[in-house]
Amino acid sequence: MSGPQYQEGVHIGEIKNQALSKAKTGNYQVVLGVKILGIPNEDGSYDPHKFQNARTIYLTITDKTIDFVIPKLEAIGFTGSSFGQIDPAHAQSVNLVGQQVDLWCKHETGQDGQLREKWDISTGLKGVQTEALTTKEIRQLDTLFGKALKNKPQSNVSTKQRSAPVKEENVNQEGPPEEDSSDPGISDDDIPF
Repeated sequence: MSGPQYQEGVHIGEIKNQALSKAKTGNYQVVLGVKILGIPNEDGSYDPHKFQNARTIYLTITDKTIDFVIPKLEAIGFTGSSFGQIDPAHAQSVNLVGQQVDLWCKHETGQDGQLREKWDISTGLKGVQTEALTTKEIRQLDTLFGKALKNKPQSNVSTKQRSAPVKEENVNQEGPPEEDSSDPGISDDDIPF
């Protein structure tokens, strides 16, 4: 291979085979053979690639990786209670073959200096799980650090002055749309510090 064939990012793939094995390092691993189908669309369909080639995904299982491997297995539909059920020869094997799954392609430089693809299971963007602060905790936070917000330099660029609208799929949006300018909102005098 003379370099990456597929662009970095999310792709749709179909699992063609599955196995358990031991890597040369001695670590156990889940091995998935996948066919790269295309680029996903928001409606669940995908734009097919001109060439739908096979790739192999290795999910190494160690103390340090187990918390990442389990969500990946769940993302591809594995519902078993034993890693043995990944093996097609297991009496209670969970068949993943034929599943269409989200895959992630990353480009890395190998030990030979050549740029190559590295494939993984995409688990998608997860929402951050947090516990909401109480009113008392928010007041305490403002008392401790609110001065930093009040003393920050004011930006000269308003939301209306940005040249390009932010697309809906962009996860790095800069905030909600600007509200009607006839609403006075909150002034500096309304802030309790």
